[in-house]
Amino acid sequence: MAGDRATELTQLAEMTLSRPVKPSAFAYCPTLDLLALGTQGEKVDVYRLNGQRVLAATARNPGVQVKNIQWKSNGAARRVRTGHWVNSSG
Repeated sequence: MAGDRATELTQLAEMTLSRPVKPSAFAYCPTLDLLALGTQGEKVDVYRLNGQRVLAATARNPGVQVKNIQWKSNGAARRVRTGHWVNSSG
């Protein structure tokens, strides 16, 4: 069935991360070719596709959990949803 087809992804690079990534907290920005990852340590890291880290952010308040990350369609801003607040830039 056409509706049951799995999406195929092409592997562009491989890298080892210093912290485990949360499966629900990552987002790709096709406009800027950036990948944002929320980690088990409640940090958000943003990488270029070549593996270069562009940004590393940590929650200011203890106990805050990164739940979801979203990019705006123009790639100019990101949104990080947590259990307590939404941090949006742009």
